[in-house]
Amino acid sequence: MDRKPGLEMFLDLMERWKLCPDWCLMFGEQSSDITVAHAAGVEGLTVGTASPA
Repeated sequence: MDRKPGLEMFLDLMERWKLCPDWCLMFGEQSSDITVAHAAGVEGLTVGTASPA
């Protein structure tokens, strides 16, 4: 799935931009955003007000 918050999209962008997960931080409103970040080895922080799922 190449849609947010798909892991494949996240990994593809990290590869294209040659990003090191240890040097990245992802901000997201939804728990699914943070779950994908963690699955990619990136720290994730919840920001803003998330809508109930």
